[in-house]
Amino acid sequence: MRFNFNLPSRWYDHILMFQLRRIEIRYRLISAFVLLSLLPLLISGYIAYVDSDNAIETKTRIFSTEVVKQVSKNIKLRMVQIDNESASLVFSNQVQHALTAFADQNEAESIAARRDLTQALLEEYGAISYINQKYFLDKYHRVVDTQVFAQLTSGVAQFINNASPSLGHPQWGSYDNGVGQENIGMVRNIISKNNNEIIGAIFLAINPAHFAAIFDNVDLGGGAAIYIVDSSTGKIVVGPPETQQINVDNRANASAMLKSMASDLKRGAESGFITFKDGNREQYVAAYATIPDTSWLVINTIPKSRLIAEIQTVRNKIALIGVLCFLFAIALGTIIANSISRPLKALMRRMDESGSLVSPATSSTNYVSLKNAEGKDELTKLSLSFTVMNDIVHQKIAHINEINATLEQKIIERTAALAASEQESRTLIENSPDTIVRFDLECRRIFVNPTFDPLFSEESQSLLGTKPTESPGGLNGEIYEEKIREVIATGNKDVFELRWTAENGKENCSHIRMTPEFDAKGNIISVMSVGRDITELNLSRSELNAANVQLAEMNAMLESLATHDPLTQLPNRRLLLDRLHRALPTSERNGRYGAIMFIDLDHFKTINDTLGHDAGDMLLRQAAQRLQLCVRDVDTVARIGGDEFIVMLENLSETPFDAAAQTEIVGNKILEVLSQSYQLVGHQYQISASVGITLFNGTQQSAEDLLRQGDIAMYQVKKSGRNALRFFDTQTHEAFNARGLYF
Repeated sequence: MRFNFNLPSRWYDHILMFQLRRIEIRYRLISAFVLLSLLPLLISGYIAYVDSDNAIETKTRIFSTEVVKQVSKNIKLRMVQIDNESASLVFSNQVQHALTAFADQNEAESIAARRDLTQALLEEYGAISYINQKYFLDKYHRVVDTQVFAQLTSGVAQFINNASPSLGHPQWGSYDNGVGQENIGMVRNIISKNNNEIIGAIFLAINPAHFAAIFDNVDLGGGAAIYIVDSSTGKIVVGPPETQQINVDNRANASAMLKSMASDLKRGAESGFITFKDGNREQYVAAYATIPDTSWLVINTIPKSRLIAEIQTVRNKIALIGVLCFLFAIALGTIIANSISRPLKALMRRMDESGSLVSPATSSTNYVSLKNAEGKDELTKLSLSFTVMNDIVHQKIAHINEINATLEQKIIERTAALAASEQESRTLIENSPDTIVRFDLECRRIFVNPTFDPLFSEESQSLLGTKPTESPGGLNGEIYEEKIREVIATGNKDVFELRWTAENGKENCSHIRMTPEFDAKGNIISVMSVGRDITELNLSRSELNAANVQLAEMNAMLESLATHDPLTQLPNRRLLLDRLHRALPTSERNGRYGAIMFIDLDHFKTINDTLGHDAGDMLLRQAAQRLQLCVRDVDTVARIGGDEFIVMLENLSETPFDAAAQTEIVGNKILEVLSQSYQLVGHQYQISASVGITLFNGTQQSAEDLLRQGDIAMYQVKKSGRNALRFFDTQTHEAFNARGLYF
C-alpha cells in the first residue's frame, strides 16, 4: 500500500487558496487582528485568574498564622501572670498556717483558719474583676471558705475531680457553668513547705472576657472570627466579646475544624492552616496555633468567599479592559484593512473602466489557459487581468507587467509588515501604564506618550520642546534635569525615585529609569526616560511601618501589665522580686546595706467598705504618690496587693547601725506623710500605717525570707497599736532599744 504524504499539504492549499481566497482581503485582515488580540487576552486572563487565587490564599495563610501565634503568646502571658499571683498566695505563711490548722480538726483553729483563708482571698483577689470565683479546698476537695456554699456546683466539682495538677504547677481547663456557657478554671495544689505534702488546693474561675479582650486589638476585617477552642472537648472556650454566646452552628464549625486539624495535632504541630466546610457547605480557611501547656487552640476563621471578593472586582475590570481592547482591535483592523484594500479596489475600478479587468467567471475560449485560476478575491481578478494583458501585448510588455506585479506584491507585503510593526510599537507605548519620554541633548522633550495626560491640565503634546525645569519646574524639575545631564555626561544608565506634586495637587512618587540612546557611531543622541508610579507601594510601606510601631506599643503595654500594678502604676510583686534578686548580689559586692520596708495602711478596709472601692482606689493612688516622694530615684516603691506596699532602699551605709539610722529617717518620713489627711469624695480622711523593716547585706538570706521578715515585723507593729515602725534585724536591737525601738 502506498501512502499519500502530500495529503496535509493539499488540504492546506485547499483551505488557503480555495476557501479563504473567496473572502475579500480587508475581511481577512480584520479577522487576523481579532484573533491575534483574543489569543493573548485569553491566555493572560486565565493566568491572572489562577495566580490571583493562589496569591490571596498564600497571603491570608501567612498573615492569619502570624496573628494567631501572637494572640497565643499574649494569652499565655496572662495565664503566667495569674499563675505567679496564685503561687505567691499559696506559699504565704498565712495560707500555709491556716490550711495546716484546718487539717488538725480542731474546731476553734478551723474557724480561725477559715477566717484567715477568706481574708487572704479577699486581699489577693478582692479587687480583681476578672476572677469570678475563688475557693480554698482541703486535700479532699471540700470547700474551706465560709463565703461559699459547702458543696461545689456540678461543673466546678467535675472539673476539679478530673484535674490532676502536678506538684507546684497549676492545671488549666474549661467547665460548664450550668447555663450552657464555658468558664475557664485553674486548679493548683498547695504543698506544705514543712513536709512537701499536699495540704489543700486553690480553685480560680477566670472570666473568659479577660482573655477575649486580647481580640479587641486584632482587626481581621468583616466575616473573620477568632476564638479559643478546647481540642480535648471540642468546645469553644473564649470567643470575641460580641459573640460570647456561642450558638450551635459555631460548635458545629469547631467540630469540623478539629477533624481537619487532627492529623497535624497528632504530629505535634504548634500552628497550621486548613480548609474546611461548615454545616451549610460554605468553605472556610482557618489558621490555628496551640497555647503551650494546655489543650487549647487559638483559631482564626475566614469565609473563602470573602477572600475572592476583592480579586473578583479586579477580574471584572480585566474583563472590561479585554472587551475594550477587543473592540479597539476590530476598529483598528478595519482601518488598516481599508488602508490596504482601498488601493486595490481603486486599481480594479480603473481597470474595469478601461476594460482590462477580467473576472474568473469569464467563459471565453480566449481564456482557456486561465480556467484553473484560484480564488475569487481582488488578487485573483487582478492576476487574471494582468495575464490577459500579457496575452494581448508583446512578450516584453508581458515581462514588464510581471515584474511590476511582483514589485507591487512586495510593496504590499512590506507596507503591511511596517504598518503592523509600527502599530505594535505604538500600541505598546500608548497603552503602557508607565510614562515614557525622550530628551534631546539639551534636556528638551522630543517625545511623550499619552500617559502624561492625566498628570497635567494640558495635553501631553504641549510638553514637547520643554525642559523639566520649565514644566513642572521647581526643585523636583531641577533634580530631574540634573539626572538627565549626568546620563548624557557619563553614558551610563540611572535609576532613582522622585517625589512630586501633580497639577491636581496629588502627591506622587515615581520610579524612574533613564537609558542613553546612541547612533551608529556610538555617540549619545538622546535619553529615554521611563517612569513608573509607585505611589501606592510607597503608601503601603508607610502603613506597614505604622503597623510595626503599633505592634511594638501593644507589646510594651502587655509587658507593663505583667510587671506593674494597674491601679498605682507602681512595680508589682514580680518586678519587686526581680529587682531584689539583683540588689542582693550588688550589696554583697559593694559591702553596702539595703533595707526592705513592709508597709500596711491601718484601717484601710474600713474606709474601703464605708466609702466604696472608688474612694479606696483613690486613697491607694495618693498613698503611692506620697511614698515615691519619700525615697530616691534608685529606690523602689512597689504595691504587692490590697493596701500593702514595699519600699526597697539600696546603697545605704556599710555599717548596720548607720544603715538602720538612715532607714529609720525614711520610715519616720513615710509615717508622717501617710498620716496626713486625704481628700476623698469631697471630705478629708486620715489614716496611719504600720511599717516593718529588715536590713540585708549579701545573699545570705533569700528575697522571700526578707519579705517574710518585713511582714513579721509589720504584724508586730499591728499588735502593738499600729502607726509605728519596727526593725526585724537583730544586729541593731540593743542600739535602737534605747531609742524606743524594740523587737
